[in-house]
Amino acid sequence: MNVRRINVEPHAEYHKVLTKETLSPNVKECQYAVRGAIPLRGEEIKKMIAAGSTEFEFEKTLPCNIGNPQAVGQGFLTFNREVLSAMMLPKLLDSSQISEDSKERIRLLNSKITSPMGAYTANSKGHMYVR
Repeated sequence: MNVRRINVEPHAEYHKVLTKETLSPNVKECQYAVRGAIPLRGEEIKKMIAAGSTEFEFEKTLPCNIGNPQAVGQGFLTFNREVLSAMMLPKLLDSSQISEDSKERIRLLNSKITSPMGAYTANSKGHMYVR
């Protein structure tokens, strides 16, 4: 077997070091906005309403700074959860708590996927059928 050696010495351009001084000002000044002024003000207003304030034209607040789909009426994403759960615990296929649509998808996936759920696949990108 012929082995070809290659030079793996890093080039000078790859010797850059990230320090506080070389860090972009945009990164230094960024803020985690979901904990910023707007949600803090929302909490203040919520407390004021709870204390009896009538200065607002509404009676409650709903925090949506990090998303809150169920709080605004979106249903739970049960299909994906049912499928994943029963793929990991096959006896759930016998449960009346899982929809028939989910059971149909689980059976299809079980017929196409050859290795157990959670195990490594032959291809590092995952099961071909799922991809």
